Amino acid sequence: MAVYAVVMLRGGVVATNERTFAIVFIAHGVLQGTFVTGTASLMQRLFPSSKFAQFGSAAGIMGAAFYVVLPAALGAFPDTTRHVYRCTFILSGIFGVVALVAYIVVYRRFLTLGGHAGYRAPE
Repeated sequence: MAVYAVVMLRGGVVATNERTFAIVFIAHGVLQGTFVTGTASLMQRLFPSSKFAQFGSAAGIMGAAFYVVLPAALGAFPDTTRHVYRCTFILSGIFGVVALVAYIVVYRRFLTLGGHAGYRAPE
């Protein structure tokens, strides 16, 4: 996520023509795909197995709500930047930094609950 955030923030500055925009856009896709693949098992690893369905359902509902609201809310963003689409990379970088902070908080809590060797999800 840190690499993604840096690439997106930098991409918002350097993507000044079609070629550089395409390069940053492809980097976005590769890095996002890598992140999603690498974190696919996080819910199974972090949630308590006795309540996994409950937590998984709640996470699905929250995700669906964000997938409905966020794109609609951000739809006006290109209009506010006068269609300077590289600004979407800057916005993605900002979201990446926020996500990185959240992951650091979760990781620290994960370590206090036993880490990789002895993690026990709170019941």
